[in-house]
Amino acid sequence: MRGALDELGMCIVNQGEIPTFDTIRGGKRYSSYVDITAMSPDLFGLVDDWRVCDNLTSSDNNGISFLISSKFVNTSHINQTTRKYYTKEANWAQFNEKLSLVYSRENFTKDKIENLKTGPELDETVTSLNKYIAEACTESITLIKRKDVVSMPWWNEELAALKREVATKRRSIRCAAPVRREFVVGEYLEAREKYKSEL
Repeated sequence: MRGALDELGMCIVNQGEIPTFDTIRGGKRYSSYVDITAMSPDLFGLVDDWRVCDNLTSSDNNGISFLISSKFVNTSHINQTTRKYYTKEANWAQFNEKLSLVYSRENFTKDKIENLKTGPELDETVTSLNKYIAEACTESITLIKRKDVVSMPWWNEELAALKREVATKRRSIRCAAPVRREFVVGEYLEAREKYKSEL
């Protein structure tokens, strides 16, 4: 169960020592912690006062209560998207004009690209091309306004990167050739353990 929750990116909220299942059958008491409260990391930081209520119901299963805070101080901001520009409001004619000007200014031509000989030259050219495109975008496309996102104080970019890495390695298992499958599964398990240890 823990593995499935980890795969889904869910956090377990359960706390305390009171069992969630408690009954007497045939003069013998049976108790267990079978009920699990799990939620997404977005909500996890908003939960407070999770507890088992043994006087709430006459069922064998005890009730569970917790508070969800509607007020949360945003102590850190993690970008939820890589989108930077609002392309629906782009001025494509101006973009094309700006990009052409940058290409002329930097002498960036088809011949120059076709005459690249080494990997470092190619890397440098790609970096320059990205810079030129970003420059043209900034001058002709509206930037997306960032919204503040409620985030957990303990969540950071490093954890987000580790979570993405685990998801990528998990997907790669499906695509792995049979001879590589064991190696790919090993990489995935290693990444998952690293992510768990950082949580």
